[in-house]
Amino acid sequence: MTPALTETYAKVGMGDEAASIVQAAIAKARASQTPDSPVLAGELAKYAVTLLKAGDAAGAEPLLREALTIRGKSKPDDWTTFNTRSMLGEALTPQSKFSEAQPALLAGYEGLKQREAPIPSQAAARIPEAIERLVSFYQTTGEAEKAAEWTAKLKGTPLPAPAQPNRK
Repeated sequence: MTPALTETYAKVGMGDEAASIVQAAIAKARASQTPDSPVLAGELAKYAVTLLKAGDAAGAEPLLREALTIRGKSKPDDWTTFNTRSMLGEALTPQSKFSEAQPALLAGYEGLKQREAPIPSQAAARIPEAIERLVSFYQTTGEAEKAAEWTAKLKGTPLPAPAQPNRK
């Protein structure tokens, strides 16, 4: 099952079904990969995004922590590690784990920004998404001035160009 299907289930109020599909997909990924596999980390992060979109931050948190641990060991300086760190901050915010969320969000954004060049075009939205997470964090914590600063930064961040089809 795809993340798009689980997101659809979540959007129409079938969160339990979405969670069940995510758990099955994760079990399948665990069965086919070693515990330290970057591929497993990618699958965990992908399904954590699905849970975040479904409003299940508590369910996404352990998946993101595990993905971050794997990526931190296998690809500590890769942009995907910093994106995962930013996503973890997103998962922590609605749980009021602010003292952990803020450093994760800031480190995730800074790491992505420093590694902007190698981010593939299909993932160019990751930096604006990291900024949106910071805006949301500061809005949630009532820090309007910081939210405004990050909103201004977001408006100054160019949006990714639409993907161009490969033409031969």
